[in-house]
Amino acid sequence: SQLSARPSTLGAHAGMGLFVSSTTSVPAGAILCVYSGDHNGVLTSAQAELVIDKSYLMRLAPNRFINGKQSGSMARFINDCRDKRHYNATFVKMPERECALVVATRDIKPDEEIFASYGAAYWFGRRKILHPSTLSS
Repeated sequence: SQLSARPSTLGAHAGMGLFVSSTTSVPAGAILCVYSGDHNGVLTSAQAELVIDKSYLMRLAPNRFINGKQSGSMARFINDCRDKRHYNATFVKMPERECALVVATRDIKPDEEIFASYGAAYWFGRRKILHPSTLSS
């Protein structure tokens, strides 16, 4: 596979990250993987509110959420480095297919970690995890 999960470059507090293989580069515009929900399928806002660990919830559309925590999708390992200079992928939400495509926004080098924005709503009230390069600047 061209993707693998291993400890994030953001540090232990970020958990696992998703990386391009050491032998493959990915061109801008390529679909890297698919963020999909678990066996419960699409959740309403009321159902999503009852989820204890909201870290893997993705809002696809009004009143439509998926929870990728137990999905088996490699996309669940993508971190948000909170620095747009380091983003190299984006989530293209497809509510009609109950998933989001992960698309490379620029060429991604071999062995590079994949970073995508989770959006402002995700970070509201949460502790920020910053990319290591922002800590020294």
